Amino acid sequence: MWQERKYIEKLKSFEINKVNYLKNSSINSLLIYPNSYYSGMSYLGFLQLYKFLNEEGITNCDRFFFEDWKDPITFDNYRYVSDFEVLLFSIPFEGDFENVIKILRDNNIEPNKNKRKRKPLIIGGGPSLWINPYPLKNVFDIFVLGEGEEKLRFVFNHFRKIINGDNNVPKMKGVLFELPMERKAILNEITFEKSCTHIPYTKIITKNSFFSNMFLLEIARGCINNCKFCTVSRLYHNKCFRDLDSIKKVLDEAKGFAKKVGLISSMVLEHPHIEDILQYCYDKELEVSTSSLSVKGLTNNIVKLLRMTNNKSITIALESLSSKTRKEINKDFTDLFFLEKIKMILENNIKTIKIYLILGLPYEKDDLKSQVSLWKQLLNLNTIFKANIHFSINPLIPQPYTPYYNLPMQSKKTIRSNYKWFKENFKGLKLKFEGINNSLKEYNYAYNTDDILEKM
Repeated sequence: MWQERKYIEKLKSFEINKVNYLKNSSINSLLIYPNSYYSGMSYLGFLQLYKFLNEEGITNCDRFFFEDWKDPITFDNYRYVSDFEVLLFSIPFEGDFENVIKILRDNNIEPNKNKRKRKPLIIGGGPSLWINPYPLKNVFDIFVLGEGEEKLRFVFNHFRKIINGDNNVPKMKGVLFELPMERKAILNEITFEKSCTHIPYTKIITKNSFFSNMFLLEIARGCINNCKFCTVSRLYHNKCFRDLDSIKKVLDEAKGFAKKVGLISSMVLEHPHIEDILQYCYDKELEVSTSSLSVKGLTNNIVKLLRMTNNKSITIALESLSSKTRKEINKDFTDLFFLEKIKMILENNIKTIKIYLILGLPYEKDDLKSQVSLWKQLLNLNTIFKANIHFSINPLIPQPYTPYYNLPMQSKKTIRSNYKWFKENFKGLKLKFEGINNSLKEYNYAYNTDDILEKM
């Protein structure tokens, strides 16, 4: 334990923690991120829940991350996982399902709810479970689907009844003690608050995260773009833009302990007050970073504001070099339009541009000549402006609830072939390819409803 505690203390020394811990609850809980500290401290959903539970006094909540430790202990109070009455798993990615089982077994907790005693109560939530909770159907006592804050308040309000097996516990939509037989019923259980005045944001920043020392806040929920390959617009039924005045209040709080803010959303540029938000950040002398941006929403004034707020890089979700493919997936804009936006960014002295692509979409190989032409023009702009245009390339993972749900996942051989095809035809710019095994695992856990305990 002492070696792990020393390591944790070093990590905590780099944190700026403004969470107001009420500690007036009789229930001790543990919020678990089933991957590394670095990854967990980069995920706003985990940080928001941790802040909410502690500041509302709903439970005394500690943190735990899945690290390669011989004697794993919790992050805040250096306790063992088995010491807690409630374990809360926040799982954004299907690839971490297996880590849930490893964490429980490493801490001598029976993962099968049908074999263990009621204590501890084990609760699962996060977007990966909204897509497919069934592999973990025999692990979690409770599934929380959708926005978790008020659902967890409900659970803790009825905690004693729940652990005592009282059958008179009232029902709340999105709080499931048993999963429905039909998978399509899951969508109806995913709920969110109707008001958009509430702003998810973090009160802990650290250099040891993907967003180094960055204050994260969500400015919009869901997505209005309905790209055919994406689950966001299907899972987030109540799409909304966060209230401008509420955003400004959160930014005022950010100014107290952070220099950089990250504006998180699947539709950053679609926010009707995005220019006001960026201008307010500039007025407060806050540096800005954003989630990936839509091509259509980029304007010269927005790019200038991003540059004024010291934004040195922009990430764009292009998805395909083929205009025919983009039209098919509901991203209908011409190559010329896209190139004009890239040139506009570079002319505003933002030289690093990361572009997301997906391989395996319909029609992508039908117009290779036009794709090569677009590539050559990007290569030319990269040379002229001495820029750093680079690509992050992922295989298509057909997702449940989307129009592509019935497409088969590409085989490992096919993905390798597609990667090779891309490397051979598009040279001169930096390429980063997503790991094939991780992609196949994500697909498997998005669809396969078999009990994970039968395989581990």
